[in-house]
Amino acid sequence: MGFVSEVLGGEKGIQIYYIIGMLIFIGLFLVILRRTYKMSKSDIMKYKTSILDLDNENTTNSYLKEIHK
Repeated sequence: MGFVSEVLGGEKGIQIYYIIGMLIFIGLFLVILRRTYKMSKSDIMKYKTSILDLDNENTTNSYLKEIHK
């Protein structure tokens, strides 16, 4: 990373890209954290059991269609 810092260090205004990248990362992290926290217990159990029920493809496909509604 030293080479990148030396090359890009001389460019004016390059810091805005670092700031934008961090804001996107923090925003995405907060959205995922909020959605995970607000999940109902029944949804969590559906996801948990669907992983173990992959041997029956019809059940898995119908479950995936149900999730994406």
